[in-house]
Amino acid sequence: MHFRLLILDLDMEGVDSFEMLKRVKAKHPGLHVVAISGYMDGVLLGAAECLGATLSLGRHNAPRLLLGTVRKLLGESA
Repeated sequence: MHFRLLILDLDMEGVDSFEMLKRVKAKHPGLHVVAISGYMDGVLLGAAECLGATLSLGRHNAPRLLLGTVRKLLGESA
């Protein structure tokens, strides 16, 4: 199965989401990753982008921007 996009919650209990992001991007460099966090600040969300996330969204932006972002990344019309 081939995936084009991963939505990654950075606040998963018991999981180092930044390590997961690094491993996923190393194995699938062309995969779009949208990192979402309800608790992390802009610095940590920016770190996710430095590690390969296509985009990172905080809790205030995610509900409003997620669907349009997914459509854009997958090349679909909004």
